Amino acid sequence: MNDPKQRFLLMLALGLTFLLVMQYMFPPPPPAAAPEVQHTDRPMVPQTAPGAIAPDVPAEARQFNPEEDYLVTVTVGPEGRNAHGYQATFSTVGGGMANYQLLGYYRVPMDYSPENRMILLDRLAQGRDSLRIDTVTYGATRQELRTTSMREARYELVEIPSFATVTPEPENVRQGDSLVFRTVVGDWEVLRTYRFPAEGAGADFTITSDIEWRNLADGNRLLSYSLVGPAGMLADDDSPNFGAINFMSARQPSPASEGVEIKRKVIADLTKATNMADRDNRGQLAWVGTKNRFFTTLMTTSASSLTDSNGATRMLFPGSPSLIPDAKDIRDNLKNQPHVTTSVGEVAAFPEISLTVEPGTIAPGETYSGRYLLYAGPAVDAYMAMADERLGGVVSYTVSYFDFISRWLVQLLTFFDGILGNYGLAIIAVTIIIKLILHPLNRKSFISMNRMSSLAPMMKEIQKKYANDRAKMQQEMNKFYKDHGVSMAGGCLPIFIQLPIFFALYGAFSQGFSMRHAAFLAPWIKDLSKPDSIYDLGTQIPLLGSSHISLLPILYFVLQYIQMSLQPKPNDPQQAQQQKIMKIMPLMFVFIFYSMPAGLVLYFTVSALCGVAENWHMRKAVLPKLGLGGTPAATEAAATSAAAGKGAAQIPSEAGKKKRKR
Repeated sequence: MNDPKQRFLLMLALGLTFLLVMQYMFPPPPPAAAPEVQHTDRPMVPQTAPGAIAPDVPAEARQFNPEEDYLVTVTVGPEGRNAHGYQATFSTVGGGMANYQLLGYYRVPMDYSPENRMILLDRLAQGRDSLRIDTVTYGATRQELRTTSMREARYELVEIPSFATVTPEPENVRQGDSLVFRTVVGDWEVLRTYRFPAEGAGADFTITSDIEWRNLADGNRLLSYSLVGPAGMLADDDSPNFGAINFMSARQPSPASEGVEIKRKVIADLTKATNMADRDNRGQLAWVGTKNRFFTTLMTTSASSLTDSNGATRMLFPGSPSLIPDAKDIRDNLKNQPHVTTSVGEVAAFPEISLTVEPGTIAPGETYSGRYLLYAGPAVDAYMAMADERLGGVVSYTVSYFDFISRWLVQLLTFFDGILGNYGLAIIAVTIIIKLILHPLNRKSFISMNRMSSLAPMMKEIQKKYANDRAKMQQEMNKFYKDHGVSMAGGCLPIFIQLPIFFALYGAFSQGFSMRHAAFLAPWIKDLSKPDSIYDLGTQIPLLGSSHISLLPILYFVLQYIQMSLQPKPNDPQQAQQQKIMKIMPLMFVFIFYSMPAGLVLYFTVSALCGVAENWHMRKAVLPKLGLGGTPAATEAAATSAAAGKGAAQIPSEAGKKKRKR
């Protein structure tokens, strides 16, 4: 494949393949319509209720309707850059979590003010809190089952942590280590207990939620309830390529599987999503959750909650004007969140994922208890494993074939960052290492292409001589290549080897949490996980889809053009014209790289710079030693002499040199 025409077609095919792969990695969301609340027809499984784990609460049932709606704000852990603390706000209306923000991570790079803290979960509409009990279905028999909404159920505030603040300040509420809510709905007394990790306990970014259902009726009652996990997760990135939200659910490990079996549904563009619902009916779910680019929120289940459970994912839109976030909410909390236009105006789409639990039959006076764990923090395997070992596999860098390479590259970059103190310098170091590893292949390819250029007249003579016998022509050409040490695959092999490296690097820079907000030569590159910018025009540039002027893709184009100019010039006019066209091919990568992470483009820019130096060195130091150097006139004279039958001795091959040494 050293023929320029073949290389041109190969580059064109690779470019089209890349675009198709990008389309596959970021597909448009398929439309799906389903009712928001569904009831499963699977038979309920009886289960012995475990013992109560609630604090001391009066046993007699009484309806409680508080006069005030209390907001309880709990601050856990330290704050400051990269600290593992969080702040969560709970409401007595619905008994869920209205807001969750991290104290050590920020939305905009290089701004460490409290106003810029990363908000992972937020109440985007009334009654849409995380960790709320959405609905409860119960009855004496299946024929008598009825479903009651608990989105805005009023809870009594029984206990608050000593480190929490409550607005407005309550009266006669005891203080302790946990947050406890209580309510009565139908035949059930419901206790909700939230527990928070102690600092240094090894379970950062977690909240434990206990739910108790006590049967107040005189007879047996069937029970099923829908518990919402993360709701209202915001996108971490407002760019078109990285603003996706992932819905995920994982089935409990089976003897036939090494880990949990994860099901993913990606909403690539919230602005194009419609009211939709999707269910995971596999049962025995270990966890459900959502993920944006660098953060994830997952709710795991305990063994008692696994008996019969499935998950439902929903992309919800406020359905009435009273549910629309006001302008201040959108401006303050949804600065970069996509919006959609509905019949009631422009509002924010937001995702939520729930778990349906069916304990079965509960006897009179008996209690069913379920324990759940929320992890809401960075999508880092080590952090999630500390919370629950079943959370492995959440981070997927790229397609499975190259995922392990991405993980290895992330570890290598982190290693060099620890030595050099900057991820940009680490990228340069890794680039040089990869170029050194690939140098023998590049050297062989470069020599082969130069030798092919010099031998072109002799190849034409063979093709002309055996024009009517293609089998004989192919046989003589193969012999010719072998005699002169020319490899047909030599020019393509470095390209094919770098393809998996490209996909692995793309995954490392687009999903590797350590790349987030990593600066290099700031204020030019403030974030290696986003495209670089030297100036914002304030208006979108046609075809590029950005208002920023990015320098790295332009530098890459210039360096790649110079590198291709150092390639050997063919003697054939048609091939020379094709080579000129090939020089324009790097322009295609300007459009591709313009929306890519700056870290990835930095790698290819440094790689192109190394390629220029490598080609220049080989032209000046390597080719003359092989008799392939010199002026174009000398090269043409040598080629003409070779065509006359004298060139074999004048154009030594690697194979010929080895024979002479022996």
